[in-house]
Amino acid sequence: MEKEKKIVKFKKLVPEAIIPTYAHDGDIGMDVFAVRVEYDQENDAYIYHTGLACETVGHMGLLGMMKSSIYRHGHAFLVNGVGLIDSDQFRGEICYIYKNRTGLRQRAINSACSVWVRKGWFDKLFDKFDKEVDYWMQLYSESALAFAPYSVGESIGQLVPLTFDTVEIEETDELSKTERGEGGFGSTAASKKKSPHKKIKNSLKID
Repeated sequence: MEKEKKIVKFKKLVPEAIIPTYAHDGDIGMDVFAVRVEYDQENDAYIYHTGLACETVGHMGLLGMMKSSIYRHGHAFLVNGVGLIDSDQFRGEICYIYKNRTGLRQRAINSACSVWVRKGWFDKLFDKFDKEVDYWMQLYSESALAFAPYSVGESIGQLVPLTFDTVEIEETDELSKTERGEGGFGSTAASKKKSPHKKIKNSLKID
């Protein structure tokens, strides 16, 4: 029986859009490129447009992920961690939204503090720190794109194809018993960890 081909179809929504490609043979993720970036001041985020829509054949979706080189680009992160594209349904533009770990207001406060420390006591009597922060907020807002992690034309992330099977959902009154049971976050590691104090205590002899 011939295997079903795994196909991802990409549609250019703008002429300058770049079809995703594998940088190396054996790569899992395809590089995705930005054709436009805009700054969302209200949410202090950078919206990257790829100018692409997609469709997959068969039970397959796409994961939108960051590149490992992100650490060199302003300590930014993808706001939803990993984007899930249900490409059998979604036909809109693929976008990546990034934020800097140090937000706009914090950058403004840091700059204001730096200036404030250098001011003499006389200037501090007549100046207000809040006004200093507002000044830097305005300045950074006007030049926000200078702090964007990527530039237009650069690879801004990866798309990783994901095949899946549809599962059947069942409601039940009972679940099978396990060793872990209802143990929550970190319970597996906690059960294996031995207290060093117990060993020391048992080795002490009191006359």
